Amino acid sequence: MRTIVDSPEESSEIMHYLYLILTPFSLIGSAFIMITYLKYNDLKKPGANFVFCQSLADFLFAIKFMATTIMYYYPSFNQTNPDIPFSNACRFLGVLGQFSGHASCAWNFMMSLVVAVTVHRASTLNSHLRLRKIYCHIYVWTASVILVLIAIRQYGPSSDGCWIAGDNNPYRFVFLGPYTLYMLGSVTVLLYVTYKVKFSAELHTVTQRSGSEKEKFISQLNKYVLIFVIFWSPVIALRAIEFAGDTTSVFHQVILYLDVIGCALQGAANSIVWVSSPQFKRLVKMKFASSSSSGDGSNFQGAFNGISTKPLLRPEDKMLHPIPPS
Repeated sequence: MRTIVDSPEESSEIMHYLYLILTPFSLIGSAFIMITYLKYNDLKKPGANFVFCQSLADFLFAIKFMATTIMYYYPSFNQTNPDIPFSNACRFLGVLGQFSGHASCAWNFMMSLVVAVTVHRASTLNSHLRLRKIYCHIYVWTASVILVLIAIRQYGPSSDGCWIAGDNNPYRFVFLGPYTLYMLGSVTVLLYVTYKVKFSAELHTVTQRSGSEKEKFISQLNKYVLIFVIFWSPVIALRAIEFAGDTTSVFHQVILYLDVIGCALQGAANSIVWVSSPQFKRLVKMKFASSSSSGDGSNFQGAFNGISTKPLLRPEDKMLHPIPPS
C-alpha cells in the first residue's frame, strides 16, 4: 500500500522531530499562563481558575511528549520495535498522557458549561461560582484518575509515543468515549450560547450599552471551543482508524502527523488566546502606564495622553465575561 514515507522507522523519526520542535512552544505557553495567573491578582477573576487548571494539564501533557521524544533516542528504548518489552518509563508516560489529556479536555468542557450557566442564570452565577468550581474540580480530577486506573495494565508503546498499547485494544475506548462526548458537548454549548446571546431579550437589554459586546462574548467562547475541536479531532480520528485496522495508508500517516501537531501545540494555542484577551491587554496597559508614569510623576491617566483607562473587570462585565477571555 502506498505511504508517505518508506518505513515505520522513518515515520517515527519524523514524528519525534515534530515533537522536539513544536512541544517547547506548549511548555512555554502553558507555563506563561500559570505564572501570570499566580503573579497578578487582577487576572484572578471568576472562572480564571479553570483556565489555570487547563494550562496545568496542558503543561503535563507537553512534558509527556517531550519526555517520550527524549527517551526515543536512547538505544535501549524504541517504541516502534514490538520486540522490546514495555519499559516502566513508557508506562508512566502513558499514564501521564492519559491523565493530563483527559483533564485538559474536561476543563475545556467545564468552562463551556460555566459560560452556558452564566447565560442562562446571569444573576446567580457569581454568588454560586465557588461551589460550582468545587464540583468541577471534584469531577475533573476524580474522573481523570479513574480513567487511568481502568486501563492501568494497558500502557506501553503506541503509534505516537506511549499510551494504551495495541491499535485494536478495546481499552482505548476509555479515551475515545469521554473525549468525543466532551467535543460534542462543547459544540452543543457553543450553539446554545450563541442562540441565547443573539436572541435573548434580557441579555440584549444588558448588552445594549455596547453593540459589540455580544460579538466579543461569542468570539471568546468560539476560541476555546474551536481550539479544542481543531486540535483534538485528529487525535480522536487517529485512534478510530487504528482501531479499524488502518495503520499503513497515506490517510493514516496524514492523520498521525496532524495528531502530533495538535498534541504538541495545543498549550501554545491556548496561550495565544490568553494574551489576546481584552483583560490581559488591559493589564499590560496598566503595567506599562504605571512604569511610564513613575519616572516623571505624571498621573496614571496622563500616561495614555488623555485616553481613560478602565478597571480590569467592570461590574457589568461580570456576566458577560465570567471566564477571563483567553
